[in-house]
Amino acid sequence: MSDRQPAPASGSELNAALEDLLRRADANGVSVEGGWDCVDSGPHPNWDVVVTAVERRDE
Repeated sequence: MSDRQPAPASGSELNAALEDLLRRADANGVSVEGGWDCVDSGPHPNWDVVVTAVERRDE
């Protein structure tokens, strides 16, 4: 991403950043449901990210 926002420093900040990313992707017509491999060639671990839509109780 080209936005230079501070990196999340807590679980709640990570959650907020993910929510923002998913909303912006959805607004741009990107299908955000599915799975992605996040592979790092450096010292960080690799991750498997899965996004699933969840029905709201008020719907």
